[in-house]
Amino acid sequence: MKTTFFYTFLCLIIAVQADAQKVYPLTRNDSALLVQYANQAEAYKMQNKLKEASGFLNNAAMLYWKHNHFDGAEKMYLASLALNKTLANKNAIAMINNNLAMIYADEKDYEKSLTFFEKTLLARRVAKEKIGIISALINQSVVLNKLGNYKKSIENLSEALDFAREMNDPKQMRSCYGMLSETYQKSGNLKKSLYFYDYFKTFNDIVTNKRIKKTKKELEIERLRAELAETETEKKQLELFKKAHELKKKETELLESNSEIDSLVVNLSKKELALTVLKNEALIKELKAQQEIAKKAKTINRILYFSAFILILVIALIYAFLLKRNANKKLAHKNEEILQRNEEILQQSEEIQTQAEILKQANDKLKDLDKMKQGLTSMLVHDLKNPLGSIINLSSKKEIINAGNQMLHIVNNMLDVQKYEDTKIPLELKNVLLTTVVEAAMQQVNYLALYKNISLKNRITEQLYLKIDQEITIRVLVNLLTNAIKYTHENGTVKINLATKKNNSELVFIEVADNGIGISPDKTALVFEKFTQINAKKSGTIRSTGLGLTFCKMAVEAHGGKINVKSEPNVKTTFTFSLPKGVSINTQKTIDKTAEQKEQSTELKLTKDDLAYLSDFKNRFAEHEVFEVTQLREIASEIDANFSPPVSQWKDKMD
Repeated sequence: MKTTFFYTFLCLIIAVQADAQKVYPLTRNDSALLVQYANQAEAYKMQNKLKEASGFLNNAAMLYWKHNHFDGAEKMYLASLALNKTLANKNAIAMINNNLAMIYADEKDYEKSLTFFEKTLLARRVAKEKIGIISALINQSVVLNKLGNYKKSIENLSEALDFAREMNDPKQMRSCYGMLSETYQKSGNLKKSLYFYDYFKTFNDIVTNKRIKKTKKELEIERLRAELAETETEKKQLELFKKAHELKKKETELLESNSEIDSLVVNLSKKELALTVLKNEALIKELKAQQEIAKKAKTINRILYFSAFILILVIALIYAFLLKRNANKKLAHKNEEILQRNEEILQQSEEIQTQAEILKQANDKLKDLDKMKQGLTSMLVHDLKNPLGSIINLSSKKEIINAGNQMLHIVNNMLDVQKYEDTKIPLELKNVLLTTVVEAAMQQVNYLALYKNISLKNRITEQLYLKIDQEITIRVLVNLLTNAIKYTHENGTVKINLATKKNNSELVFIEVADNGIGISPDKTALVFEKFTQINAKKSGTIRSTGLGLTFCKMAVEAHGGKINVKSEPNVKTTFTFSLPKGVSINTQKTIDKTAEQKEQSTELKLTKDDLAYLSDFKNRFAEHEVFEVTQLREIASEIDANFSPPVSQWKDKMD
């Protein structure tokens, strides 16, 4: 039974298609209309009213198409298409392309038909018209079936079905299932064809039942309206009857109120008496009729109320259905957006992980390169230190000695900044006279001052003792003085003062001031950073590394003090740093004596086993020169500090 109905359905489609090819002659009226449409289109074109002209061309095309005069329809549509392209009327262009595609399909020019359907589909996609997209996809599938491209046809129909499901439109779903059934039948897959035909039949029943229900609902509404109108008419008649009855009642009351009624009754003849009886009976009948009408009016009112209730209920149900359908659509759209967003987040997460891995690898490489660079720099600087010492000690020329000392300061700065960047500088604290330290530092930079004719002035005269590492403190002053000389113009002045207002019982504040080019306020916070030079200049013939002030900060803070800078560009720059106070000379003698006794008590004592263990290392040390630092460090690293406490102390002293 199912198969028979299925083939009947296919035969019906074939019959409709065959009928589309039959050409019908034009009537006299049709020919007259075509002439009229052509004249009106031409007239509007002359007035540059292209939209109106296009409308008449479309009417002519439809009339030709109605009678299967495809050449005439094609000619009219192509002329209309040209006008709409001039107007850039996208919707009209899509509609005309669709009609031309259908005409070419009727003419069996399927390749051309497919081309115009593709243009229509593209326009519908751009406009996001879901109904238009479904229609264009189904039309394309009809042509693809004619060309035998069933695979592409099925893809189009599947996409159209997805849109129809998304819209929850039974009519469109019925069309998609019907076309899928036909396409699979033509491709030879009867199993799939019957499968989709079952769906087509189901949705056809749904659409048909909905149409029947809609028709019944409309008939019921019309019946209720008719009853309502009839009730209104009866109600008006009832009101007229009531008015007539009231008039008759008033007449009766007037008769009863007449004072001569008794005498008239006595003198009434039999005929008059009979008439009176008849009138009374008629009055009784009228009263009964009035009661019946009142009952009927009551019943009609009940029907009206009930009908109004049913109508309101139907409207409420329809409204609830529409709300639910809209809510379902919104929920489906929201779910789709959430899924899409989740996919995007997942993709972004994967990309972020990939980028993080790439950055980690790049960072690891940079760390390795930095370690290698630091190691290479450390090795080169270590290897430079001892040859510089030899040059200074062996040379007799003052210029060479001064330049060597300046280079040695730079090398020491580089070594110490690199070595103590993450740790505190170890200090050998002693009670030292401040003027001794200042004079030693000034002596080292004096040649730089002479080179630029700069006056160095020591304004410190007090006999103050500091508890400091003398060598490191001298280097701090040398760095500050060198920096001051470097940025001071020729014939300028550099001063060393005590900041008396700041000195207290625990710290001494020392100032190094110059009248050079100064530092801009926004750059003062950067001067103590590594490799920072606010204005790159040379001091003498040696270029700075930018590490001198960094070392100063590390050294001062290692002593428990602080260093800062204040500057007025082209007026004055002052570096101020604090160091811990020492004790007076008498107290120092007592401290020195105690330290000497302590040093004697901790004198290094090596046992025979210790000497035997270290003898091989001593011989290996003797094979190298003092400036071969790298080789000497490699030998020292092989000494086992855990051999014994004296060996550990000996290794520390060697380091």
